[in-house]
Amino acid sequence: MTSHRNPMCLTTKFHFRMAQIDITADGKKTFQMVLANAESGDEILYHVGNHAAGAHKYDAYVAHQRGECLLYQRRLGESRFAYIARKTQP
Repeated sequence: MTSHRNPMCLTTKFHFRMAQIDITADGKKTFQMVLANAESGDEILYHVGNHAAGAHKYDAYVAHQRGECLLYQRRLGESRFAYIARKTQP
């Protein structure tokens, strides 16, 4: 990260790689392995549907409670959401 301080403004440049990893078709126990190999900022798509569910729901919740990822959803359409975990800083 490079930042340049100016009395009138603060400009920050970020250079990072972000990937989206889709594990919606994978079985249980995949989430932790994928999260461990992901880089900070990578998104893990762990479920698509009208409510949080699926094989990875519990593992995503536990990882979130430990501070390993942020959980959020994106609306894909009427009553359809993508459930995503974004890896936080190590």
